[in-house]
Amino acid sequence: MSRASSIKRLGRRKSVVPKARRENLRILVQPVVAAFSRPAFWLSLALVANVLEGALRKWVPGFSGGAGRIFAYFSKDIILGIGVVTLLAGRQRRSVALTSLSDWGGIAFAFIGVGALFGLSQGFNATGAALSLRALVILPLFGYLYSGRVTRFPIIGFALVAVFLTAINAPLSLIQSGLPASHILNKYAEDEMIVVEVASGVRATGTFAYLSGPAMVAVLGLWGGMVLLSLGKNRVTQMLGALGVLSASACAFASGSRGALVVVVATLGLWALSSVRASRVLWRSLWLAGILALAVLLVFPSLAGRFVIMGEGVFDRFETAGDSNSRRAFGQFEELLHAVIHHPIGTGLGTEQVGGNYVASGVAGFTQYENQFPRIVAEVGLLGFVGFVLLVIATLLALQETRGDSRYWRWNLVVTATQITLLGQFYGSLVFNHTASAMVWLIATAVLAAAPVTTRRPRWRRSNKRRIRKIEPESSAEELSDTAGGA
Repeated sequence: MSRASSIKRLGRRKSVVPKARRENLRILVQPVVAAFSRPAFWLSLALVANVLEGALRKWVPGFSGGAGRIFAYFSKDIILGIGVVTLLAGRQRRSVALTSLSDWGGIAFAFIGVGALFGLSQGFNATGAALSLRALVILPLFGYLYSGRVTRFPIIGFALVAVFLTAINAPLSLIQSGLPASHILNKYAEDEMIVVEVASGVRATGTFAYLSGPAMVAVLGLWGGMVLLSLGKNRVTQMLGALGVLSASACAFASGSRGALVVVVATLGLWALSSVRASRVLWRSLWLAGILALAVLLVFPSLAGRFVIMGEGVFDRFETAGDSNSRRAFGQFEELLHAVIHHPIGTGLGTEQVGGNYVASGVAGFTQYENQFPRIVAEVGLLGFVGFVLLVIATLLALQETRGDSRYWRWNLVVTATQITLLGQFYGSLVFNHTASAMVWLIATAVLAAAPVTTRRPRWRRSNKRRIRKIEPESSAEELSDTAGGA
């Protein structure tokens, strides 16, 4: 073999590594770029604002009070509203999922509206009413209008944004938990509020205004991780999915909340039990997450001790908390019965919103109830609560209608992960937590916008006497990985 040919072969071998690196970089960057290009730009930007607006209110001058504070608080809603307005001129696509959502959602809105009108005879809080209507009507309506005018939505890019936002909060929350309560990183959006401390340290807030933030972003990162694990066809995307699962677990521990840890474990468990393929995907992700965790701990060994301390603190709360775990999980049904008996038509729209109470009296606190279900009854009565239940059914049923046959198993895994994630949030404090409500409807909007499209009738509206021609999907879930948002 000549010397020239040997040098040529050596040059080819060296060029393989840079080429592989460029390909991995493309796989990482391209979906994120797609997530911030039309038509996904506004939805992704709203998600970023939802996670980072608390950081603006805590640490950036000009946003801690006055008009700046109000702008930061509603920034995600403003961005989503702009996105909807820019799409209104577009054509409304026909979709069985959106048809189902409009049918059930219209009935739900009617019940909520009638219940709210009846409750006006008992009381009214203008600020609280705006917050309640935002969560119960405005955000779902925005989601319907947005998803109905978007095709080939880059769901993988959107999930990557969710994972990256969670990955930012995970180390930040762990660091915050080990700092003194007086440290600037542990500041709340309201200076007069006392920072909560437990035996394991400060209950972290991450980039959020208050301590409920890390628990919420754990759900967001977990959903993003499950989507990437479902649709990812290469090792890079699967590793990023594992990063989402790992970051979600870290945020759950750092939150100091028993509920956050239970939600993460239960969501993963239910998803794994939903199908054999889901369990295989999850098992593979656990190996990848273990490798990532080991790499992180080798680079940042101080986080290992902090993670262990926070974990011990959460488990101690399971044993020493004043209320039992069962009461914490299901106690709201007892309060729900009490609210139905004593306030069947409600006590007035907006009267249960903590934000409304703060504006009205200067004191941020609960009015009568702490859990979501009785608070909904107290605001819009039993009729309004029925409307909320119908809205939950409408959303879950619309997602169900996007399912395909076994050829679309990857997309079916995404649907199952989304349904489990949203169901847990609907049970929690969706209506009375402005960041949670935005997160839920942003996720639902993204999945409905990315779903394969058919024009057949919804299952519940079909008749055996009349055949409905099925139209092939405009884009299949198998193709999602190859479109602008794929990886």
